[in-house]
Amino acid sequence: MSLIKYQNKLRGFSLIELMIGLALGAFLMLGVSQIFISNTQSNNMQRAFARVQESGRFAMELLAKDIRMADYWGCQADNSSNFTNNLDQSHANYNSQAKDVVDSLTKGGVRGWDNVAASHTVNGVNAKVDTDVLKLSGASGGTSIHLVPPYHSNALHINKDNGLARGDIIMVSDCAGGDIFEISNANPNNSGTVVHNTGVVTVVGNANGKLSKKYQGDAGIILPQQKTYFLSTGVSGTTSLFVATNDDTPQEMVSDVEDMQILYGEDTTGDKVVDFYRTAATVADMDNVIAIRVLLLVASADSSINPNGTVEFNGATIAADGKLRKVYTAVANIRNRMDG
Repeated sequence: MSLIKYQNKLRGFSLIELMIGLALGAFLMLGVSQIFISNTQSNNMQRAFARVQESGRFAMELLAKDIRMADYWGCQADNSSNFTNNLDQSHANYNSQAKDVVDSLTKGGVRGWDNVAASHTVNGVNAKVDTDVLKLSGASGGTSIHLVPPYHSNALHINKDNGLARGDIIMVSDCAGGDIFEISNANPNNSGTVVHNTGVVTVVGNANGKLSKKYQGDAGIILPQQKTYFLSTGVSGTTSLFVATNDDTPQEMVSDVEDMQILYGEDTTGDKVVDFYRTAATVADMDNVIAIRVLLLVASADSSINPNGTVEFNGATIAADGKLRKVYTAVANIRNRMDG
């Protein structure tokens, strides 16, 4: 074979062939890139939607559970005048640490604040402006601790491992009335004995060490628990759902909950059917509220998911800012107000 023929066989692509090849390669790469970007965006959207859905459902489950159990006080009298407040109301801590507990026992377990101002705080934490705050009260664990023999007026006997401690403000009640006092003995959880003497002050102390009556086996002890749900700034810098139990530091429960609105279902005719859903500011009587409707606006953490999406919430349009948002609505009955 001659050298010329050999060189002809070894020649490369022409410039035109090379340009065509590069163009075809670029076109293929563009298609692959578009498929990759589309799949990535789709996966990001699915993850964001799953996260928003999970947050919304979890928040609703928390709220609905406590709404259903609100205002449970065991076998108690309906008339608050039948309760004797044995706490020392002259103590400096009474208004700040005890009065709210007494009010929840005697005046009902549902309270609300509508579109709060910047000054509204819950246990020292600022609530988000123009969102609602819901406070639910009832027996801790949704149950009462039954008395056991022997029955005395100076001490109450219950089973051990009851979870009570000195300083707890509790109520003992039967179907005729009740007494509210602070536990004065050191270890009711281990001893199974609850004492209510004067002279021992952990919170406010007792002004009267003698109960109004001798309670027996038809009576039970209630440890009040108050849970306040509200929105505030979380650790990530976005708005989160918080819950404060009694006077404890509020705990962040669900992140990226941007708004919460509460409507109270009021039964004005006494037939156990909601006649009107009203805001906290317009409810005529909270004692007539038998159901609560919760509206939550939950957003994605990522602000590059939904650039053109808007959503309607509480009569307003939330402008598109790249976040995926979903509105959750649920109604929960206050079971303890539906009976009887």
